Amino acid sequence: MTPVASVTEGQRVTLSCITSCPLTDKPSYIWYQNNRPVAGPESPENQLVLDPVGPQHAGSYSCSVSRYQHVRSPEETLSVQYAPKNHSVTVSPSGDIEEGSSVTLNCSSDANPAAQYTWFKVNTSHSSRDMNQGQHLVFKHIQSSDSGQYLCVAQNKLGSTSESISINVKCE
Repeated sequence: MTPVASVTEGQRVTLSCITSCPLTDKPSYIWYQNNRPVAGPESPENQLVLDPVGPQHAGSYSCSVSRYQHVRSPEETLSVQYAPKNHSVTVSPSGDIEEGSSVTLNCSSDANPAAQYTWFKVNTSHSSRDMNQGQHLVFKHIQSSDSGQYLCVAQNKLGSTSESISINVKCE
């Protein structure tokens, strides 16, 4: 199999299975992803086309000739890079937030390469101020003045996404 490097989501990827054994008839090829046969019939073509390629295609690939399944090609790894998606923001602990308690806002997303996170507090004039770099925004002793809307931006070299959460801190 020809080696594969890192590709970007949405591109067309063609994997080629090459054998050095002399074959007397037209062979059929079987493709494997993470040691499982790729869905679909055996192919008379020695190529597997992934178009468009997505995160679900990441993994180790190998191939074999149908009558010689016990002899597989060496595995090659396909890495698929993509912008942040499945972005979510949560507050911990959940429920009412009491002044003086410890509260953590958590931001997560699925991305390759991994996303970098930035937190902003959005005020009523629709401007914002940078609060923190990182996946978590921690308030060790939260105050009522911390009430408001918080925006988390997840970003990598392929794009960005944002999600917000509102918190209301109750006075003791």
